[in-house]
Amino acid sequence: MEQQNIKTFDAWAAIFAKKSVDYEFSVTNEIVQKERFRYFIKVPELAAFYAEIWELRVRGSEKRLSA
Repeated sequence: MEQQNIKTFDAWAAIFAKKSVDYEFSVTNEIVQKERFRYFIKVPELAAFYAEIWELRVRGSEKRLSA
């Protein structure tokens, strides 16, 4: 990811996630604006980055599974 100049979460989120804005009531019954991540974009590229760093080892086995 460093090769793609993705060094912070904000940089990652700007490339691979989309946010939406919702309004909800706070505990004091005021309407407040909330931003939330709703879905991922560029999933094939994200999966490729993830596959570079991810490795799963099954407990008690030397068998390796890759993404």
